[in-house]
Amino acid sequence: MPIRDFPDEWYEQAAVIDWVSLQHPWLTDHIIYIMADLKCSARVGNMLNKMGRKKGRCDLFFAYPNKSKFGLFIEMKTLTGKPTKEQLEFIKRMNNFNYYACVSYGADAAIEIIKKYLANEL
Repeated sequence: MPIRDFPDEWYEQAAVIDWVSLQHPWLTDHIIYIMADLKCSARVGNMLNKMGRKKGRCDLFFAYPNKSKFGLFIEMKTLTGKPTKEQLEFIKRMNNFNYYACVSYGADAAIEIIKKYLANEL
């Protein structure tokens, strides 16, 4: 598969992970990529669903609490992307459970969110 065959959103997410790896390498052990949007065959999709995959979950989870939140969920979008109804519902639910959950439009925005989260500004 040629490298440009990946969705643009994936490049934004990879840039975020690269930044975390360089700036906060200790945090990489706490990042979980939630493969809710992974395209696959019906057979594999059915098995992933049986294993707990659900529509609407955020792309990234930082299993690292700050002073006021249990962890950080980020739904990655391109600058022109739009979250689904299920994603917005999941984000609202997680925020109600004292996590910080949000949509990020691009890598730069996600990096700013992470910086603020680590500085206990969120």
